Amino acid sequence: MAFFNHKERELFHGRHLIGTIVFAAGIINMLSPLFWASKNSLSTTILIGAGASMVGLFFMTAYDGKQVDFSGKRFREYHAILGFKIGEWKSLPAIDRVELLSTEEDVMNEPNGVSPTLTTRIKVHILYVFGKGNTNPEFNLRIRKEKKAQEILDLFKSELVAVD
Repeated sequence: MAFFNHKERELFHGRHLIGTIVFAAGIINMLSPLFWASKNSLSTTILIGAGASMVGLFFMTAYDGKQVDFSGKRFREYHAILGFKIGEWKSLPAIDRVELLSTEEDVMNEPNGVSPTLTTRIKVHILYVFGKGNTNPEFNLRIRKEKKAQEILDLFKSELVAVD
């Protein structure tokens, strides 16, 4: 594997949830003339529905992430919107260690007017990538699932850690 992509998003929380709801509302609005009589013209109804769907699609597809190019020894943090990733590539120094730490943290869902605002305690696995001789990590990845975190740790150790 020469390339690794880590998306930092949750499809049913925060802005992604709002995006899904607005997108669905736009589709329902466009289809509503088939089922209900309306005072608005057909073109107005379709334009409003299409606009809402586009806004919803924008929020559904906006997320952050990190990419690592193992063969090119570089990485980037990016912002993605509608599938286009924006971010500057940085070269990776020689990596001498990769560590995986597990922690529990309180997470509060974003108030969105749809679901109740709740605080829950979740387990998060954080993968740190350290350059040779550095005490501060070059970057880190936050991963929710333990099995996936272990797989990524093994991948990074095999692809990045310099053998002396």
